[in-house]
Amino acid sequence: LHFWDLIPIFSYLYLRGCCHYCHHKIGGRYYFIEVFVSLLFILVALLKGPLDILGFFFCSFLVLIALMDIDSYEVDLRV
Repeated sequence: LHFWDLIPIFSYLYLRGCCHYCHHKIGGRYYFIEVFVSLLFILVALLKGPLDILGFFFCSFLVLIALMDIDSYEVDLRV
């Protein structure tokens, strides 16, 4: 992967929503999820402190559960 491929938000904008290698369209949902999680992590870092790993883990866990619920109206019990 190239350097610009490792920053999803900028890569999506630069490539206009297409894959760098196969040129298929990438859904806008993934861009908005990346932006939302980035803003959520910034908010956690400001409120709890940048080294509070438990806050980041909890936010990631809640986003995972929310996305599973949005997709299938179910939450996998293994989570």
